[in-house]
Amino acid sequence: MVTTADQEVESLLIFRLGSVGDTVVALPGFRLIKNAFPNAKRVVLTNKPVSHQACALELILENTGLADTFIDYPCHVFLLQKIFLLRKIIKQHHFTKMIYFHQSRSWFQAWRDFLFFKFCGIKKIIGLSLFQHGFQYRFDRQTNLHESEYQRLARQLKTLGEIDWTDKSITDLALTENELKKARDIIKTDIHNQPFIVCSIGTKHPMKEWGEDNWQAMIQSIAKQYANYCLVFIGVQSEYARSETLLSLWQGPTVNLCGKLSVRESAALLHYSKLFIGHDSGPMHLAAAVGTTCVAIFSRHAKPGCWYPYGTQHKIIYPPGPSIRSITVDNVAREINSALGVIA
Repeated sequence: MVTTADQEVESLLIFRLGSVGDTVVALPGFRLIKNAFPNAKRVVLTNKPVSHQACALELILENTGLADTFIDYPCHVFLLQKIFLLRKIIKQHHFTKMIYFHQSRSWFQAWRDFLFFKFCGIKKIIGLSLFQHGFQYRFDRQTNLHESEYQRLARQLKTLGEIDWTDKSITDLALTENELKKARDIIKTDIHNQPFIVCSIGTKHPMKEWGEDNWQAMIQSIAKQYANYCLVFIGVQSEYARSETLLSLWQGPTVNLCGKLSVRESAALLHYSKLFIGHDSGPMHLAAAVGTTCVAIFSRHAKPGCWYPYGTQHKIIYPPGPSIRSITVDNVAREINSALGVIA
């Protein structure tokens, strides 16, 4: 359990790697950490993306008050160099307590990390289970789903307290007025105040890709029915041309914002959207965090339930066959119709 002495620690190291989706699902846990250590300087050890821009975690947590500063986790160095570099950084900051806030780990990985952080001088590690199944997703036989990453992380931090899952603010991104205003300006000048649907074709893993032919057929199948909606694509610059091709199939107004918005500005736009359609991805988790209904196209990359978006209103499409390609266009179109029917 966390004692009063623990709570009075001056600096607390939080170890959390990952990108946009990994950060969004950790928001309830970050709030739990803040409540347990309200006076500590919360320092997050995290990775930066390959592009060497500001790390995704830092971008997401901006203005939330959940972290005070960030330390770069050295990803692209030799193992021994990484070990001694991290040890030097941790020693320099005089950390004695840390939150181990990592994704699912094997028994070997857990012990390896435990010994490493002890080698670095950390006296107390919260959230690091040394039991073989301490990090594994629990399975609910009634629903045939695994617990979500949200829930698994909360269980990992159970010594800090309980999370109120009925509290909608646990995924609050603390979007600023400037971020929301930029979204409203886009809605006024580009979307012309029409109701709009946001899509994103982005994914980091090829096995999560539904396929260009499926995307084209899906958009064509709903283009006429929902021509009163503006179709908006968001994502990175490299997705612009492909998104432009898909937008050309829409029978209503379109806007291509790939490469034009920051992560948080994308979240602000999603806040006003009627629906999000996309893969299991960072934008999907952003949409869920701001309360927007998602039609989420999953692959078998993750077990059912583990990375589902937060909330009960979403339409989750998990492949019936061996790959994401077993999801049919009709299946996705049906879920879009269902979602928009409920929203309307």
